Amino acid sequence: TEPSLKHPSLNIVIACGGTGGHLFPGIAVAQELKKRGHRVTLLISQKKVDAQASKSYGDLDFRTIGHRDAQNPIPVPAGVRRQAVQAIRFSRHLLDEVEADVVIGMGGFTSFPPVYAAHRKGIRTYVHDPT
Repeated sequence: TEPSLKHPSLNIVIACGGTGGHLFPGIAVAQELKKRGHRVTLLISQKKVDAQASKSYGDLDFRTIGHRDAQNPIPVPAGVRRQAVQAIRFSRHLLDEVEADVVIGMGGFTSFPPVYAAHRKGIRTYVHDPT
């Protein structure tokens, strides 16, 4: 038989929340990947812009990460460090749950925890920063 030209379906996590400039490109990429037969999970922040936008795209799988943007990251306050560690742990569990093959970070503060967790687990990572 001839080898199949169809690519295998992948489980892809896209970290894209925090600002519309990161969120909406992530949604666009997710829609295209879904059309191509991949399973996509979008990881967004707890911000209102993310919650409101996710309601408009009911066909996509959105998950919320608890990591928040630090207004003045240097020196990093203890609370922000603690949130980052918790977000990385959450990301590790999510990557296992969805059996992630690839993680795409669209830039912004929500990208760091899942991209870092994926890198540590040996999962392929990609970063796209539209700014």
